[in-house]
Amino acid sequence: MREIQTACAGLARHQESYVARLALLIAEFDAKRDLDHENQIVTKDAQISTKSAELKVVQADNRLLRAKLNKLQDMQFGQKSEKGSQATEQKQPTDAQADKDAPGTEPEADAPKPDASKTTGTKPRGQRGRQKISIPANVPRDIRFIEPETGSICGCGCNMRPFGEQIIERLTFVPAQLRVIEEHYPKYVCRTCDKFVQAPVPKRAFEQTRFDDQLIAGLAISKFADFIPNYRQEQIFKRSGVQLHRSSIIDHR
Repeated sequence: MREIQTACAGLARHQESYVARLALLIAEFDAKRDLDHENQIVTKDAQISTKSAELKVVQADNRLLRAKLNKLQDMQFGQKSEKGSQATEQKQPTDAQADKDAPGTEPEADAPKPDASKTTGTKPRGQRGRQKISIPANVPRDIRFIEPETGSICGCGCNMRPFGEQIIERLTFVPAQLRVIEEHYPKYVCRTCDKFVQAPVPKRAFEQTRFDDQLIAGLAISKFADFIPNYRQEQIFKRSGVQLHRSSIIDHR
């Protein structure tokens, strides 16, 4: 390239006009070619930068979609309870157990053997299913005294003296009860001054309805806190003898 430029400069200094014009034309095309080459390099760099940015956006979208897919797979095919996760954790050996089970290692003779119930985290046989039930003190208690058929009188006819008792606690369940609140508002009138007196009706959340505020709150809690659909609530009320349609539940929710 430098030889061509040097030759063109030498021809430009020549006396003849044709040779000088030819040297200038060659130099002009050479400069134009260099300029086009630089423009192509700048254009290619810009295209490379644009493609790199688009590639980064696509990779970010792929990572987001992969995370959503993994979450959906866990929700559909994952473990349904904490019991299954505990079982899998118990099946996976720890690093210390893996080192002991590795080939070429011998167990120590003097090392004490750990208790199987403590290492596995399960209860010994015969105690499974007897988990302790914690009952708070504010739960109402129904105390019943169950006497023998003969009472405190012995078969010989003498009275027996108590020396102890056996107490058995059982946790029971009382289904929800439906009650009707019938409010009476007496009216009083004075014959002398023609004055009429009646107690005012207390304000409620929904005035034009036969539902009490406690019933409306219970319907909302069953729907949004316990996730019980309206048709199931309708079946629950139907078992109690009350025909409560699901459309009425939706209107007062």
